[in-house]
Amino acid sequence: MPSDPSQVWIALYTRPRRERSVASQLRKAGIRSYVPVRYEVRQWSDRKKTVELPLLPSYVLVQLDPSQYHRVFQADGVVRVVTFHKRVAVIQQSEVDVLRRIERANQPMFASSILFRANEEVQIIVGPFAGLRGKIIRAAETCRVALEIQELSFAFLVEVPCTCIERLSDYVRRVA
Repeated sequence: MPSDPSQVWIALYTRPRRERSVASQLRKAGIRSYVPVRYEVRQWSDRKKTVELPLLPSYVLVQLDPSQYHRVFQADGVVRVVTFHKRVAVIQQSEVDVLRRIERANQPMFASSILFRANEEVQIIVGPFAGLRGKIIRAAETCRVALEIQELSFAFLVEVPCTCIERLSDYVRRVA
């Protein structure tokens, strides 16, 4: 991570299937970029193959000074910088760290652009997502937990055994 505190993570929206190309062009221009990926097994008629897919389709994260965001348009395939209420959406380092952990875990998951509101907040206490907080979406033998990236309005649903999570209120009481 750069020592310059003025550099933050921002999101770019790209043309479909251009995430890696845009990231490569930006790296050549000296701009730090990140495209989180996941691996999926695809079945063809004669074979199975593991393919690399973007975790956030049509998004590339870049780290730079927000006032310099116009530099990203030198890459062919950039559609726009993601903004909310006419300001550049700044992605928190902690949210980039969540994406990196999801990527490293390489667990089956489902990405959704719907933010979940009405369910109980939990903390995952065991497994590759230990320490992450989210909201329960469904509980049965395995619980589906939504991990949100708020500035992008994305949530990742991960399935973990219900024994590996606890209510956030219980966690806070246990730590206090």
